[in-house]
Amino acid sequence: MNKRMGMRWHGMILLAALATMLLAGCALPPLPWQARSPAPLPDAQQVLRIALPGISASQLALDPIAFPADGALTPLMVSLTYSTLLTFDAGLRPTPSLATRYSVSADGLRYTFHLRPNARFADGAPLT
Repeated sequence: MNKRMGMRWHGMILLAALATMLLAGCALPPLPWQARSPAPLPDAQQVLRIALPGISASQLALDPIAFPADGALTPLMVSLTYSTLLTFDAGLRPTPSLATRYSVSADGLRYTFHLRPNARFADGAPLT
């Protein structure tokens, strides 16, 4: 009986060794968190896409001068996208943003804005 148990153990060890050698040659694809991510696109090609249910493309124009009056979200999107000369505080009083200060002529027809000296466009060009 001892001899028979010894042969059984040898057979199990041999079977485990063969299974290990067979499985060692099989390569699994990398798991999702192990996969290499592609190199990021250059800044000029970075795009943010936002789905807005119920809003058509014609209603969402980001041109701050020509946005349509029927686009409910357009003023919000424009205000989040572009800097303005003035913004509003919690009391809805105009406060400087790109302008450091402003003044209004006595007749109320001329507004003078003094721009921040370090203000720049999105491409890095100075705002003059």
